[in-house]
Amino acid sequence: MAASAAISGMAEANRRLTGSILSALKLGDLDFIGPNLQWLEGMMINHNLPPTVLCSFLKAYHSAAAQHLDAPAGEPIVNWLAKVVAECEAATAQLADHYWPAE
Repeated sequence: MAASAAISGMAEANRRLTGSILSALKLGDLDFIGPNLQWLEGMMINHNLPPTVLCSFLKAYHSAAAQHLDAPAGEPIVNWLAKVVAECEAATAQLADHYWPAE
């Protein structure tokens, strides 16, 4: 049952990130997504997922975007995602402070 909740949570994370990217593009600044990334972090903490899961999710999203979004139109998204992945990896140690492994 825990695996089902994690999969459902990842599907919700995917929908939210996609919607956030589309909204930020309409507003002209992908950095407007920041609060929604904090929501993703909170969701993963709430599901008691290790902090590395958020970075892995963002890496996979970045990889898919790089593969499927054509240049030059997709470059802003791919570049923004690369920046977010790097920031996530740098912050993983801080995220670990909020994670308590299930016993």
